[in-house]
Order: sequence, then C-alpha cells, then structure tokens
Amino acid sequence: LYRGVLQMSNPLVDLIGDRTGRIVPIYPQSEKVQVSTWELATWVENALERCRERGIADPLPSDLRERLKLADRTNALWSIHFPDSMLAKQSARRRLAFDELLRVQIVLVGRKRAFELDNTGIRHKVDGKLQQRFIAALPFAMTKAQQRVIKEIEKDLAAAHPMHRLLQGDVGSGKTVVAVSAMLAAVQGRHQGALMAPTEVLAEQHFAGVKKLLDGLLVPDENNLFGDRQLRVELLTSRVTSERRRELLRDLANGGIDILIGTHALIQDGVEFASLGVVVIDEQHRFGVEQRAALRNKGLKNNGAEKRSKTKDAKTGVTSPDVLVMTATPIPRTAAMTVYGDLDVSVLDEMPPGRTPIKTAWVAGEKSEA
Repeated sequence: LYRGVLQMSNPLVDLIGDRTGRIVPIYPQSEKVQVSTWELATWVENALERCRERGIADPLPSDLRERLKLADRTNALWSIHFPDSMLAKQSARRRLAFDELLRVQIVLVGRKRAFELDNTGIRHKVDGKLQQRFIAALPFAMTKAQQRVIKEIEKDLAAAHPMHRLLQGDVGSGKTVVAVSAMLAAVQGRHQGALMAPTEVLAEQHFAGVKKLLDGLLVPDENNLFGDRQLRVELLTSRVTSERRRELLRDLANGGIDILIGTHALIQDGVEFASLGVVVIDEQHRFGVEQRAALRNKGLKNNGAEKRSKTKDAKTGVTSPDVLVMTATPIPRTAAMTVYGDLDVSVLDEMPPGRTPIKTAWVAGEKSEA
C-alpha cells in the first residue's frame, strides 16, 4: 500500500497459455540460484519430451504392471511433474515409490545372497538332548508361536550357511526362551553362545533370567567321568572387576564358559571365544552395524575350530556363527521385510496364557520426560 494505492512489488507474471488451469510444478529455489521455477519447469518439460520420443526402458514387464496396477515408467516420470489430474499424480508417485523400494529390496537380497555364498555355517545338530532337557524342565508350556519360531531357527541352524534372522515379539512374548534354545544348540555341539544387550541393566536382567531358566541343566560331556557337567553361564559388563574380567576371559578362551551375556564389553579387544557358535543381539536397533558385525566377527577366527570339528569355508578357512537379532518394537511384517530384507523374519504373535495384554502408545517428546 503506497499513498493509499495497492501496489505489487516484483511480481511474477505468467501469461495465459498452456499452463492456465493446469496443475503446475513448483520447484523451491535458493536465493543464490537465479532461475525461476517456470524456467526450470520448461527445462524439465523439454527433457521429458525428448525421453518420451526416445522411450524410457521399463524394467517391469507389462503383465506385472497390470497385475499390480502400476503406471509405466515413462508416464510416471511425466505425470509426477505435469499431471493431468491429482489422480494421475498419485498414480505416478505410487509407481516411483515402488521403483525405489524395489531397488532397496534388490540390494538387500543381493547382500543376503552374498553373505550366504561367502560364509559357511556350522550346521548344528538341532535334535540334541540338551534342548530337550531344557524344554522339558520349563515350568510352563511354550506357546504355539514359540514352537513355530524355534523350528524356523532350528532349520537355519542346520543349514550350510549361517543364520541371519530377526525375531520380533512384544515384551513378555517369550523371546528369551527362544534365544536360549538357539544358544543351547551351539553348546550341544561344543560351541559357545553369546547374548549382547544395549545396557548393563538389561544385560543383568538377561543374566538373571537365563541363569534361572538353565538352573540345574547338565551338558553331555564325554570327557567327564559322569558323562555330564554343569552348564556355565557368565556375565561380562564394565562393572566386572579387573581380576574377575581376566578370569572370565581366560575361561572363555579355553571353552570353560558355555554362554556369555554382556554389553558392548563383549566386542572389546581381548574378548576371544574358543568357538562361538550362536550370537544373539537384543534390541538390535540400539547397536550400530559395525557393533553387530564386531560380535559376529568374534566367531570368524579359527580358535580351536579343527578340534571342534567345524566345517571350514573353502575360501576363507573359517566358519561364521549363526546370528539372531531380537526386538520388542512392533514392526508390521511387510515393513520388516522391507527394512530388514537381508534378514529372515520370525514373529512371536502370541502371548503366554495369563500375561497382561501389551498396550502400545505414542507419547510426545515433551511428555515422555515427565
């Protein structure tokens, strides 16, 4: 408003033409870029026109596009910039989103395939007496979901390539029992199990729970006069004294510890397993990729492997331990298969009888501190 008269300062004028009454793209620009959104739209339009003339290769066959109701790539690229309607824009966005997820899945499947080809598994004997003793001694009956998941894991443990599986289940669904069963398969074959938790409190809780579950369980040992020995579970965290730590590390390297539970302390230098067979990582999203790999790599060394009858990899001369990662975070199965495409997914979708139903709620950041 200047002297009572409305005025426009530096207006952008679009003459009546092809864009009038159409959905037009707006490309946000920084102040440093002296290019208007209309100029950029013109360049994009010219480029897409040339692509239309030459044709854009579509990796999806027509029958698959029809079955999934997906637009072809050429029209999708055009309509995401210059749609004839909002419906056309949504169709284009759906196709381009599909392409993006497809690329992610191809990479993950390739990574999984490479992992299986480059690593040799231990091929555990999953019909051992140790697991049967453990299950028979449980003070409760396992759920059908636990039984199903244990069978899925047993199939992985017996395979020629290492297990790489995600176990998802709410708090109280029985993930610990499943994890212990997997580690016992390693102990049965004279290997060791390791469980890594993100905090000392959680590690101590796991230690107390596993210790209670395995109380009195005997391990078949042909070298023992009585044919059995007491299964040994230990805890390693930063709270452990230096003297106690040296004792644990010595026994761990000698094979005197069957299952070791701990925090990041498990992946520190100096922690050497005699023969690590199964790795369990709880709340895996709280560990970085390198941290998870560091614990698995503890089992890549050939420490005593020949004596323990491990099958060597033809290329590397070592075997890789089986890996089970766990999370209590509710993840839809389709989302889990997308995000964790390089993992096989098992879900504990059943709670033990008598357990209070789990309620999941979204809490705002400022309220979570109250």
